Amino acid sequence: MDKVVVVGGGHAGCESAYALSKMGIDVLIITLDKTSLGRVSCNPSMGGIAKGHLIYEIEACGGVQPLITDRASMQYRMLNRKKGSAVWGLRAQIDRGLYERYMTEFISSIGNIEIIQDEVVDVITEGGRVRGVVASDEGELNCSAVVITTGTFLNGLLYRGEEVWEGGRIGDGASKGLERFFERVGIELGRLKTGTPSRLYWRSLDLDRLIRQDGERGILNFNYEFVRDEQLLCYIAKTNRQVHEVIIKNLDRSPLYQGHIKGIGPRYCPSIEDKVVRFSDKESHILFVEPEGWENELCYINGLSSSLPADVQDEMIHSIEGFEDAEVAWYGYAVEYDYVNPIQLKPTLELMAVDGVFLAGQINGTSGYEEAAAQGLVAGVNAGNYVLGRKPFVLARNESYIGVLIDDLVTRGVDEPYRLFTSRAEYRLDLSQYSARLRLTERAFEQGLINRNRLEWVEQLGRNLEKYRRELESRRMRVGEEDMTGIEYIRRNSNPYNMLPIDDAYRQILSIITVEDIRYENYRKRMRREIDEARRLMMIRIDDIDYDEVDGLSTESRQRLKRVRPANLDQASRIPGIRPSDIISLMIYRRKKRDDVKESRAG
Repeated sequence: MDKVVVVGGGHAGCESAYALSKMGIDVLIITLDKTSLGRVSCNPSMGGIAKGHLIYEIEACGGVQPLITDRASMQYRMLNRKKGSAVWGLRAQIDRGLYERYMTEFISSIGNIEIIQDEVVDVITEGGRVRGVVASDEGELNCSAVVITTGTFLNGLLYRGEEVWEGGRIGDGASKGLERFFERVGIELGRLKTGTPSRLYWRSLDLDRLIRQDGERGILNFNYEFVRDEQLLCYIAKTNRQVHEVIIKNLDRSPLYQGHIKGIGPRYCPSIEDKVVRFSDKESHILFVEPEGWENELCYINGLSSSLPADVQDEMIHSIEGFEDAEVAWYGYAVEYDYVNPIQLKPTLELMAVDGVFLAGQINGTSGYEEAAAQGLVAGVNAGNYVLGRKPFVLARNESYIGVLIDDLVTRGVDEPYRLFTSRAEYRLDLSQYSARLRLTERAFEQGLINRNRLEWVEQLGRNLEKYRRELESRRMRVGEEDMTGIEYIRRNSNPYNMLPIDDAYRQILSIITVEDIRYENYRKRMRREIDEARRLMMIRIDDIDYDEVDGLSTESRQRLKRVRPANLDQASRIPGIRPSDIISLMIYRRKKRDDVKESRAG
């Protein structure tokens, strides 16, 4: 009976299933297509600013996305290099077909994971707990917990001009039926929108008129190995006034501007129609021409997402320099889908309304493969802990970007597709990509996600970091007319990264982490005082409070607290609309209750 059903085989579903399997729990993945696990539906890349951090943290927790990303990689670039290494973001261009194939082979090879091709249309509950699911073909299936990862498929609709059809992505149908379960248990559903651009044939582009974009060498991949020397090229193109005029004159044929699409789209990755309308003063917008595979004849035009009719997209594409003779494999479209406002979830990603039902990925209102996989990992571990009767697995904001992501979701909720940025993390100086293993390995080991060899490797890394710092303190360097230690050089040099060894991966990790520690030392002292204060507030639990009994709260504040049900004062302080005076009222109430208990015991 101790089986967990994972609904969906995308990035969140695969990560959930893999984590559960390592915890010794039998898993049943129910997906619409069992031959395409981890499908890369949109851009053929992983990582980037903040997203790269998530992949490194998933790797530190023994996840599968980093492993498959590096196996399917075609090009690497480190983004955000103008800033300190704490906010650098590694981005990998991946072979879409290889990624899907490797993920399907990997997950299918795991002994305690079963995969069936079916559709889950309902969740069976009894006494406020999950008891099983109902599948279209298989009927009722018993289980101890469910992880729902339906992505953009829940009541999905695809739009291209006047065309509208059901689906979660092109070539696949929509997932229908689960909305009745959510409505039955009182879950609020919303509507969001995303989109994808046209795919063009490489052979039809004039690459000499585009800007060449090479990959980087001598950097480390997501598994701390040097990236491959052989890398495919990407290119940069630009829109122009003629393209913009084509779009403006055809807005009356856009389902977005005609009001047919009700869902809210991503603010940070808008369609080309949105960009042209909102930034009408701009002469051009950058487009990234990205390969879809080593032997794939198609390219992905990042930045040209559109739901305009095919004939308008044709005219638009052929107005771009270098695209005059472009052959279109298929045209862009928009996807509108149902999502669950994650404010209705616990920090474990379990529904507040039903025990044993966990949600992960785009169903929670997020965008991106990386955000989905990170949630899948956490939801999977917590589903496992629920079945095994263990304590929940919750990562804090001060120890991971995964913690920032999930805390933002369950505390603030979502009214537009959520995308993670480094700016969302107030403790980002402590959360660099390269420190992920140092921060999270012990937590992952406690959950059974990694083995003792990995734990010992990280413990040795910690000892070697101390040794390396001592080496820098004793090393004398002559810079111009000045004599200084390695530590002083790092503190005073605007680009100390030129000290990094280029031929030794392990020493490169040591160097980057040490440089970060030294450069950010004073900032970190101040930041750690803030972390200590946050930890103090986290110790004051308020999840059992009756907010109607608390004096000094406004009606609006009571409603917001009741809706989120924060676990502690630290989480309560981040709920939008909660005032400092509300936190003081809660502290006074909690202290009074504690004093009342002491008096009753004394009496």
